[in-house]
Amino acid sequence: MKKIIISVFIVTFIVIGFTAPTMDYVYAKENSTRTTFDRIHYIQIIIHFKSLEKQLEAVLSERNNYPEDSPEYKELSEQMNHILEQETYYQKKLKALYSK
Repeated sequence: MKKIIISVFIVTFIVIGFTAPTMDYVYAKENSTRTTFDRIHYIQIIIHFKSLEKQLEAVLSERNNYPEDSPEYKELSEQMNHILEQETYYQKKLKALYSK
């Protein structure tokens, strides 16, 4: 299963690597200031967002199995806060890419 996931990521980045440079002429016609690197970075952030969403769902479902005063609940709450901080960080990065 891990080999399949790794293979999918490798194929995805290879495809992005080949298609993004060929799309430059389309964006150049629009006089866009976004570069190929910006588009690849945007895709990487979106992929990371998807993984953060899955992590957040897993932590929330696991956290609901414990009473609120248990140490496990507090630990999972800290993990959830860390994931939310990461999402905020990447939202700022996306806003910076959009503002170009």
